[in-house]
Amino acid sequence: MKQNVRDSEIKYQEFLILAYFRANYKKYDFADVTQMMGMTYAEMQNSIEHMLELKYLVCVNNNIVISKEGENVLEEKGLSNFFCNHKKELVEKKQLGIDEPYIPIKFKM
Repeated sequence: MKQNVRDSEIKYQEFLILAYFRANYKKYDFADVTQMMGMTYAEMQNSIEHMLELKYLVCVNNNIVISKEGENVLEEKGLSNFFCNHKKELVEKKQLGIDEPYIPIKFKM
């Protein structure tokens, strides 16, 4: 029950920020996160400070990383792989002849 009360203190954007920190362990970019979330730097700073207070994020060797508690919260909400599932589709490329029609990928006739 205590966990649910703490979850109500956190906004959906903050869950997405946690998911970003999980997917980009020590390779994060504050400008990138701020732009993705549509937030100002002040809003981002407030959100990060809030999650540090809740112990969902922690500071390790001058890097902000997600804590085990933060990972557990993401698991409960089903957001643990939110930024991890963006696998790029590999497409075999070949040069077409000038008389060959171009057919877009996944186009069905």
